[in-house]
Amino acid sequence: MRQSILSIFPRSHAARIATMLSLAFMAGIATTWIVVQTYLDRRAELSIAEMTGGRLSQIIERCLNSLEPAKMNCAGQEKPYSFRFHNSFPREQDSFVSPLILILNDKRVRAAVRFRDNPPLPGLLSSRNNSTDLQQDSIYNPTLDATDGSRTFNQPIPASVRLASLSLAIARQDIEATLYIFLEQDQVLEISSPLLWRARFSETQGAFLTLFVAALTLSLCFPFSSTLMLPFRKLSQGTKYTRKSLGPFAPTEALAIQDNMRELVKRFDRERERQLLGLAAISHDLRTPVTRMLLRTEMIKEEETRERFASDLETIHDLVEGALDFLSLHKNTEERHRFSLSSLITSLCDDYQDMDKDVSFDSTLPIEIEGVASVFSVAPSIELSTQTRGFMIGKPKQLRRALSNIIDNSLKYGKYAKVFLGYDGSEQTVITIVDGGPGIPSDQIEKVLLPFERGNEGHKTKGVGLGLSIANEIVHNHKGEMTLNNSNEGLRVEITLPRDIFTN
Repeated sequence: MRQSILSIFPRSHAARIATMLSLAFMAGIATTWIVVQTYLDRRAELSIAEMTGGRLSQIIERCLNSLEPAKMNCAGQEKPYSFRFHNSFPREQDSFVSPLILILNDKRVRAAVRFRDNPPLPGLLSSRNNSTDLQQDSIYNPTLDATDGSRTFNQPIPASVRLASLSLAIARQDIEATLYIFLEQDQVLEISSPLLWRARFSETQGAFLTLFVAALTLSLCFPFSSTLMLPFRKLSQGTKYTRKSLGPFAPTEALAIQDNMRELVKRFDRERERQLLGLAAISHDLRTPVTRMLLRTEMIKEEETRERFASDLETIHDLVEGALDFLSLHKNTEERHRFSLSSLITSLCDDYQDMDKDVSFDSTLPIEIEGVASVFSVAPSIELSTQTRGFMIGKPKQLRRALSNIIDNSLKYGKYAKVFLGYDGSEQTVITIVDGGPGIPSDQIEKVLLPFERGNEGHKTKGVGLGLSIANEIVHNHKGEMTLNNSNEGLRVEITLPRDIFTN
């Protein structure tokens, strides 16, 4: 629905926003005009009702004074009122009748007002709530008692004043109404006013209409603005979205951004490929002369000099091999498939144990679950233990290499390597490795994940600073994350990987 409506908008995002604002503004102007015009019309009609009491009085008195109203032309129209004669009170269904006693000069007249719906302000028809500027008791009290300083007067209220008050009270109900005057011999005079006594918007209804239109405009603007921003939200998530995936009504700005992003990514990939190829070529070309130099060091007779040369050449050889290993990650052709992380880690740890290395694996981790709170206590924490095989989809050989690098690092700088496998309660598998060592200074944690970077203690052991960076690169290739932090058990390496089916 939103997409079909969006198709009539301009393709430019700026033009769409301008169009939406213009439509909202016009809707507000139209609603305001309708409400104000309705209010002014209502006030004008109420004023007419208040000023035409004399005309209403003439109609009623003429019919009351006629000996035979049906034969004395007691029917017709005197704007804004229409009147006609009935031999009996007409019966109607689904109407509300309010009986009245009208005191017109020296006469008491039975009357009734029939409304099409329940009148919202029935109190206006009563004597206490239908006063005029003369402070009279409205329709019922035939005299007016008032005191003004030194004089007191008691005069009858004119019928025109009483009927003006009655006409205004009926009009203020904002419902279609008819006035009935009961004559002699069950004869009835029906008086109506299509202009004054009709259904119309009250002031309260006008205010509610304004609020409704404002709420409706906002409720329409929010989903449409969300639809307008959807292509940009997709673009913010990366370059995996194509022009087609952005939708047929994507704005021209989003398409231009997507094209520019794809072009920049292509240029970056080409530049990175050239750099990797150059570095790989240099590393490959260095491998042969380094190997020859290692062989020639055997010809050096002085043992100390020979060992120094051999140590330096081995360092160069390790750098070359490490660089080639790091670069080979981008050329890896291993296929992804579903496998068990638990089985992979078990096999890896068994290999280390066969070499008498202090490496252990535990696939059982405690899981903390929030209990249900009650009115008497807070939600308790429930700790469970579960064993997992950690099924996931990925490249097992690469992950084995990443874990091997981390375990080697733990054995080199720590006392042992303990591996745990669990999950974080969501769709993530968590591998944790602790080494019982001194850890890494917090200001160097991010640094050691970079290629060829080593911590302050790195000079004490052999290495080129590629083990953790290669492991980090492999984890990122699996859409995971590797974090390092210090704990009571030494350096804590935590690897979070997306899983397929976690438990079995």
